[in-house]
Amino acid sequence: MRFKTQPEHAFVWFAVCRCTSIGPTTMKSFRVSTRVAAAAALPFLILTAFIAFEISSLLKQEAEAKRTLVYAEQMGAIYGLVHTLQVERGISAGFIGSKGASMSEALVKARENVDARLGNLAIASDALGAKGGERMREIFAASAEKLAKVPEIRNHVDRFDMATGEVIAFYSDLIATMSRIPNEVVVNVEERHVAVMLLGYVSIMEAKELAGQERGIGAGAIGAGAFTPASFAAFAGKSASQSALIGRFMALMPESVATAAEPVLATGISDELKTKRASLMAQNFDGLVASEWFADMTVWLGRLNEAGGITATVIVEEARAMVADSHQRLLLLGAILAGLIVVLAGSVFAIVRSIIKPLAAMQSYLKKMAEGEFDIQIPMASQRNEIGEMARAVGDLREALREKAAGEALERQRRAEQEAREERQRAQRACHRQSRPPD
Repeated sequence: MRFKTQPEHAFVWFAVCRCTSIGPTTMKSFRVSTRVAAAAALPFLILTAFIAFEISSLLKQEAEAKRTLVYAEQMGAIYGLVHTLQVERGISAGFIGSKGASMSEALVKARENVDARLGNLAIASDALGAKGGERMREIFAASAEKLAKVPEIRNHVDRFDMATGEVIAFYSDLIATMSRIPNEVVVNVEERHVAVMLLGYVSIMEAKELAGQERGIGAGAIGAGAFTPASFAAFAGKSASQSALIGRFMALMPESVATAAEPVLATGISDELKTKRASLMAQNFDGLVASEWFADMTVWLGRLNEAGGITATVIVEEARAMVADSHQRLLLLGAILAGLIVVLAGSVFAIVRSIIKPLAAMQSYLKKMAEGEFDIQIPMASQRNEIGEMARAVGDLREALREKAAGEALERQRRAEQEAREERQRAQRACHRQSRPPD
């Protein structure tokens, strides 16, 4: 089971440090509007970066949830094919053991059920092969190769030229190979609680496989009227192993699943089945009928399969809920990010405009005053902020310049009047000299 880390958030701090490392000298080279916009936008940009990284994380979670959903669904499909192979294995063993005297019709039906599900392996291979890596692809290839030999084994069964133990061994090997696929799925699922449930699912299906082997070996022995040493060695201990796997299943499952599965499993083994098991362990075949043993064990396998079905349903629902939750959170964060971008753009524009517009207006006032125009109004002077202080300073400068200009005008007027008087005086003296008689 893999667990996720999120080191990418360190990049945000790197970006912040880069932004704050710009020195005063560098800042002076930017326009005031640029500096104001940067100062106003920085907090929003940091928050936006965090949300963007959270969205990236959610995208990964959503992808993983979708993969988990595919894993869960395809595990069910694989186990569906395994179930039909388990049935065919058991019926084939009974058919061979009775030399075709019983289970012939059931065998035809079992083979039809297997054939109907053969496509599950190829579908699962297409869905999981690329996600699970090379190891999973190798397991699928091995499973397909062994599954292709089923028609050949069926011919041997129909001709009774293959021992019961060999038939059981073939199907058991095929099922064991296919059962490696779910085990590999558990390794590849990153969500821990889902992986734990999948492991419990594998446990109950392994118990079912052991029960299927027990059914097939027992049916073959009853049909033949005796165990071979190898078949008895394979039969013994199957019941205890099933109990151990069921215990692990109950321990791994959430309380809701364990509570639902417990009564199902409790009704699977009847007193009659317990008696038949004891007789087989004692190798006492008196009164045992292969079809009855097969039927009783089929009920038990059905209970195990039902418990597995409950688990599979819960896992699939949990995976779908994870996909839906990740998608909703993704939409929500996307909407928040879009809203932040709109607010960011509007806020920065409003802040920059509220500062730059008065500065531009005062620049215009200063130009007019430089041109000698002092009859101007400065409306920002009433503001109780830095802009107002600057406007009042510009107003004071206007009055000072107005007074200076007025003084300079008076001085020019005085000089002009003085020059006019002097000019009149010169004219009068010249006129007086001309009016005097010569000596």
